[in-house]
Amino acid sequence: MTLIFISLWISNAMACAFTVLNAICWKKVQVSIGQFQLNLPFLWKLTFSRYFIIILAVALANVFVTYYIQAIMGVGKGQFFLYFGNVVLIIANYRLGEKFTRNQVIGAVLIVVGSVLLSS
Repeated sequence: MTLIFISLWISNAMACAFTVLNAICWKKVQVSIGQFQLNLPFLWKLTFSRYFIIILAVALANVFVTYYIQAIMGVGKGQFFLYFGNVVLIIANYRLGEKFTRNQVIGAVLIVVGSVLLSS
């Protein structure tokens, strides 16, 4: 039982790290390519951008980690366990210079409190 518990925490840390890496890569894509435009040259540059390829690979890896967590814990508890990734994403975006509203901060606090209450 302890080994499963440790593997769940490691998997959750991996999911959080993937979420942060995804946010950083999206910021790099915006800086290197520019704002979104719905035309073929922009989509071509986006598709073959190295950061976009990293985003796709990280998203696929995150799907496998999420599946593992939900297979072990069940869908209900696994979902709450994975919401920590959203809180980490908020912190990463703040470090990247994003501004947040009071409602977003309250939402992050509610996620943490709900996850702690559910896991105990």
